[in-house]
Amino acid sequence: MKKKDVDLVNSVARIKNRVAVDEYYYAELPQAIRSLAFTVSNLESLRTIEMVKRSLDNAIESGASFNSWKDNLDQQALKNLSDARLETVYRTNVHSVYNQSARFNSYTSGVTPYLMYTAVGDERTRPEHMKLDGVIKRADSAFWDEYTPPLGFNCRCGVIPMSKDDADEMGISKRSNDSFPEPEEGFGKSKMGDVLSSVNKEAEKAIDNMPKSSLKDKFKESQDNIKSLVDIWFDKNKNIFE
Repeated sequence: MKKKDVDLVNSVARIKNRVAVDEYYYAELPQAIRSLAFTVSNLESLRTIEMVKRSLDNAIESGASFNSWKDNLDQQALKNLSDARLETVYRTNVHSVYNQSARFNSYTSGVTPYLMYTAVGDERTRPEHMKLDGVIKRADSAFWDEYTPPLGFNCRCGVIPMSKDDADEMGISKRSNDSFPEPEEGFGKSKMGDVLSSVNKEAEKAIDNMPKSSLKDKFKESQDNIKSLVDIWFDKNKNIFE
């Protein structure tokens, strides 16, 4: 396996280097760089959006629960958001990192090269997501490009790393992606570690074509930071690659 073949290297780096923008600006962004942007609808100011982003970064670093994260927010600044909406923001951002990181660790460790999709299985679980519960495939399978949770807002599904012996014992799924329900719009269907793929070139082109502004500079800095972190990670871990 060569460096160019790695699909995921650091999902946390991508989350932490996103640029805070208002929802109207976000809607105008080219698709190629939307993953570098962060916004929350119904917030009154960019400053508040930036505050929420910083708090989520800290929650990811510290492993803070939803309630702990919420209790440390400026409630007055977030008066337009209900608790349900805040939970959606938290789950969408924090769970994305946890599950993508779990896939990455399985992919590179050699100890747990398989993943099992797991749904909560209570009355709040979507029937479509329950159909995926128990699916086992290799961590580097293209299946996970589309089906690494969350697969929709407030999705509580996760992935469990597994050894080859455990995967063989429980049964590796042979079903193709065509037999599974589609993720909600805006979820799934994204390759891990796209900073090392053609998507990276598309992002750089889109940034170059943006009008000159402070936001353009921030997007360029974000993209450069992620690439640098990827290179540093690879230099430290290149012994795991053939």
